Amino acid sequence: MTGHPTAAVCRALHVARATAYLRLRPREGSFYRRAEDREVLLQIMGVVRERASYGVRRVHALVNRARRKRGANPYNRKRIRRVMRINKLTLPGKIRRRDRPHTGTIRRPDSNQRWCGDGLNIRCWNGDLVRAAFTLDCHDREVLGHVAVPRPLNGSDVRL
Repeated sequence: MTGHPTAAVCRALHVARATAYLRLRPREGSFYRRAEDREVLLQIMGVVRERASYGVRRVHALVNRARRKRGANPYNRKRIRRVMRINKLTLPGKIRRRDRPHTGTIRRPDSNQRWCGDGLNIRCWNGDLVRAAFTLDCHDREVLGHVAVPRPLNGSDVRL
């Protein structure tokens, strides 16, 4: 190549050494193919014809369930994914919207529209158990109500 060691050149260019070597035979396509992939595709198509909205995980489960019934060995999920991807049978990915910045604030038009509550048990040093419950208004960031009693909580304790 250049007369310099390959490792030094790759370090200077910030590339992996494996990409710097000349390949005698370039790869055909981006996926490897097996002779039995046609059989796998036919089994996948049998599932996808009935359930077009199923993704790789469900298709994998149904194909392998049918194979186990016949006494055959199950396929690897990666193989199912590869065959589905080659034949464009995978579902589109999740669409993420970036229309609202995440600033940490909760936006609601009015008070008391977004609230949450929780209950917990606190063991005291003397061994007594105190039960506590609270309700928060996340819009105004205030406590709507709270209660702490040494007996089991019931509905009348936590109503506002």
